[in-house]
Amino acid sequence: MKTKYLERLLRFFLSFPDLIGESILFRTYLKITSYRRKPVSSDLNIAKLYFVILCFYVKKRQRHWIPGQARNDRKTQHINFEIGYSLDNFRNWIVRSSRTMTTIGMMSPIAVEKHMKRSCSQSGVALLIVLWVLTILMVIVFTFSFMTRTETLSTASFRGSLERKFVAEGALERAVMEIFYRNAFKNQTIELEGREVWQPDGTAYTGQIGNGTYTVRIIDESGKVDINSASDVVLKNLFLNTGISEEEADTIVDSMMDWKDTDDLHRLHGAENDYYMSLQNPYKAKNARFDSMEELLLVKGVTADILYGNKDRKGLVDFLTVFTKKNKININAAPREVLMAIPNMTSELADSIISSRQTQNQTGTTNIQSILGENYGLMSRYITISGSNIFSIDAIGSRENEKGSYGIRATVILASTTAPDELPYKYLYYKKPVTLTQ
Repeated sequence: MKTKYLERLLRFFLSFPDLIGESILFRTYLKITSYRRKPVSSDLNIAKLYFVILCFYVKKRQRHWIPGQARNDRKTQHINFEIGYSLDNFRNWIVRSSRTMTTIGMMSPIAVEKHMKRSCSQSGVALLIVLWVLTILMVIVFTFSFMTRTETLSTASFRGSLERKFVAEGALERAVMEIFYRNAFKNQTIELEGREVWQPDGTAYTGQIGNGTYTVRIIDESGKVDINSASDVVLKNLFLNTGISEEEADTIVDSMMDWKDTDDLHRLHGAENDYYMSLQNPYKAKNARFDSMEELLLVKGVTADILYGNKDRKGLVDFLTVFTKKNKININAAPREVLMAIPNMTSELADSIISSRQTQNQTGTTNIQSILGENYGLMSRYITISGSNIFSIDAIGSRENEKGSYGIRATVILASTTAPDELPYKYLYYKKPVTLTQ
């Protein structure tokens, strides 16, 4: 009788559209049946379940509208529709849940609790799976973003490097043109603005090509020290002027002399085959003339910093050559370090020679004698004023408002050919990229 009464009340209060979750029913049912030790009938379980639903809805819907009250607005039709829809859904839910509730009703409270924990644990596993999937997706997204950014920066860097390279190559061609222009107008006494002759003494000239800027230097090879022909005195003075210690200078000079002589007798600080064959990667001394500047790296005492220079000093490659085959230095084209390597040269005389290049045209010994004075006789065996047709060019290309540069070092010789299908010059040495100081 009580069961039928509860079912009638249940049908009345289930006229509301909301349905409560099964977990709440299970927990509330567990509290109701926790005092019982033995199984109860399925009818009684269903009745108690109805009672739980009834209590829940009475509490939850006590402030809402109850069927039977007068309502004339449109919301009444909507509620009546939801009542019918909810009752149908609830009947289906009762059929699905009755078997489960009947089974649970035959369990003890401890078994019911284990059943609930098992259901919760399955929900926890699903949550962990979702979290792991989200984590993997986030890793994939961040990896793709990082790769895209890296590729973008790499492409921008390659583009900038390519533009700087083209600017440097353009500066190199401009320097070759200036060399021919100088040979054509080197004896002119009047210089027009914009038509100045470039000096082949290492003076830096700058210009602009599009959005790029360049710095270029031209040096007549006759203004350098030829390592195949120069004396050991000039070589040692040059090494000391570039910041090399005296002990290292003695070792390098003697080793260079031993490298190119034809005997196996080494000088006081030099080296021959016995030294080079004792190295980890053994080789023999050449006993012949140097063919390139890089060959100096094989000589005892010479390192990459000494040959190419570093942030603190210039390298020997800026002052030495293997192309002139002369034992004299052209003082009209020599850098200051080379001028100071000449015996009996002073810093005042070197500055006077450099300044005279900008104020007068050095064409005869009379002017040289007037500058050097009484020292001319002591230096005459080491100096000359005649140039050569071989020039070294240092070209540096860069972009405006950007760091980084691209350097090219080349040595060209002017040819005497007049054939239309041949260039009037050719490269004796070409290297890129190189590190050059502007």
